[in-house]
Amino acid sequence: MLDESDRTVFLLGAGFSADAPLPVMAQFGEYARHKYFNHKRTSSDPALTSSYAATFEFQLECEQSSQVLRKDWENIEELYTQADLRRVCSADPTSAASTCCDHISWVIWDVYRDGVSKTGGTSYPDVFSGHLGLLLSRGQTKPTVITTNYDLVVEAALSRASIPFYYPGFRAPSRSERRPLQLVQELGTERETEGEGIPMIKLHGSVNWFALGDKWYCSMATERKDELKAVSNPAVSRNQILDDVQAMEPSVDRTTIRPAIIPPMLGKSSESPVIAHQWRAAMDAIARAKQMFVIGYSFPETDLFMSRLLVDGLHRNRDLSNIFVADLGSIELWTPKLKRLFNPVFLEKKLRFVCGRTPFLTGLLNGIPPTRFLDKAQAIPSG
Repeated sequence: MLDESDRTVFLLGAGFSADAPLPVMAQFGEYARHKYFNHKRTSSDPALTSSYAATFEFQLECEQSSQVLRKDWENIEELYTQADLRRVCSADPTSAASTCCDHISWVIWDVYRDGVSKTGGTSYPDVFSGHLGLLLSRGQTKPTVITTNYDLVVEAALSRASIPFYYPGFRAPSRSERRPLQLVQELGTERETEGEGIPMIKLHGSVNWFALGDKWYCSMATERKDELKAVSNPAVSRNQILDDVQAMEPSVDRTTIRPAIIPPMLGKSSESPVIAHQWRAAMDAIARAKQMFVIGYSFPETDLFMSRLLVDGLHRNRDLSNIFVADLGSIELWTPKLKRLFNPVFLEKKLRFVCGRTPFLTGLLNGIPPTRFLDKAQAIPSG
């Protein structure tokens, strides 16, 4: 089926990485507390432990507001967006709100850099990467991956399969660059940032990206066992990250270095040229797509930007054949959400829902004829 399309877009959300295993956003609090107590017990990284403590303190403050507004403060996106709102409203870049955002970003970095340990040809990310490589080798399709995830699950799987990928907005490292984390500074022109392989578009940043003022850096080493010691390797500490970034900018204050992770809200972080590259690349890919596959992305209410991105991308698209949404939830749970997002004509003619992931993905990418596949895919009820 995918052979019929020369422009294929995969939109991946937290559900894609849940088998890594990593927490979905709503389960983040419990997972983070477990890591926090491990850090306290080992005393291996006092600064990182302090970031956890500051995050939980802010979470408690937000929970005390629940008598006014009911929010799920266990959801890290809710928490980070609230902190970013305070930062946006503050004219002082060194304000307590900015510091709070930095603490939260380090906690997110520490939690989501874990998700690359699952290996082997039968794991879901490896099956996915294998099929992406197959599509790339055929030369008949141009797969693009768009993800709201901070983790490195897809990148690690691609690396294990020796499938090249690149991040729009970052210069690809040369083969002679062998820095400890192979950090490369972002560049500001589209022509210089095109790479070989699969475009990996990360709308909210990534745990292997780091910000230093208005400069962003990226480590291209993503696999846990990489000889370059990727950030996913437990042996790589926060201090080592700071040392490597500071080595590129010796005169800077290392306390200003932070993971380049932004909340779903359109805050000050959106001013980064790298994030602008991600959003522009995503919008262009959606505008050109003939097929879109949404896997494990739940269209959360906190991510208001995604609906706007889809509006701008899809309204320019004249060739889109279908959008397939694959999720473990039932169509009954998904129907109200999809009806809020898409108009009835689009739902009836373009969108199909599949309950499940692995059979859907492996079958679809292996060329199941559309008639057979549509027997499994479901249209959203019009009533």
